[in-house]
Amino acid sequence: MILITARGGLNKEMIKITEGLLKENEMNIFDKYYWAIENKDEICIKENVDIMIDDYYKKCESIARSKIKTIYLKDAPSYNLEENEYIKILYNWGEIYRYIHEINN
Repeated sequence: MILITARGGLNKEMIKITEGLLKENEMNIFDKYYWAIENKDEICIKENVDIMIDDYYKKCESIARSKIKTIYLKDAPSYNLEENEYIKILYNWGEIYRYIHEINN
């Protein structure tokens, strides 16, 4: 698993805070970390990502155009995307878990 985030782009201290929270909550589950990334689709292509999860519809659109399966984590009223072969709209981590489990079986 790879963490690709824009976090830390505007405030570098956010990287240390997030690393601390991940460690504190025993969530050091990532093989690689990419911080302060604006162009996530480039990293997804470089890393040959199978599925990307993001909560920003514009990032999801961009990543999906690169033919990478993308989950739009829509947890609040926001822009509507149309689902297609590369975009799936889900609303919580339980749905994401079930969806990934379903496509892997």
